[in-house]
Order: sequence, then C-alpha cells, then structure tokens
Amino acid sequence: MAINAERMGGLMRFANHSFDPVAKVVEVGNGRRTTVVVVTTKRIRRGQEITADYGDDLWFVCRCGSAECRHRAIQGCCDP
Repeated sequence: MAINAERMGGLMRFANHSFDPVAKVVEVGNGRRTTVVVVTTKRIRRGQEITADYGDDLWFVCRCGSAECRHRAIQGCCDP
C-alpha cells in the first residue's frame, strides 16, 4: 500500500509521517470494498499533530527527526 497525496486527495494527507506515530493505517474491508482508515494508537491532545508511519517505500525525504527512524540516512537529502 502507498499513500501519495501528490496524485490523490483525502483526509489522510493531513496525517504526517513519523517513526514515532500516534496513529496507524489500517485496511478495512467488507467483502466488496476495501477502505484505508487511520486509527489512533495513543491519546492525542488538542493541537497535537496527527502522525502515522508510512512504511518503507517513501516518495519523499523523511524529516521526522527521530534518531530511531529507519530513514535517517536520507534525512539531509533534497526531495525528489
């Protein structure tokens, strides 16, 4: 699965990537249709940024800043 706000719009475009997210992306299906939803995994305070881990195949340079981020080797690069 890939979420790409450059090609399609949806409310998910407001959830930024982070290695330490407060939400996760879940596929929900009913046998006829599959929908992607964002489910919170931590308590979110008013004004707090909504973040989710987009996975390994990023289409942008990660700038989450986490020392634990698996994409930290490219954090100083320019976006494609």
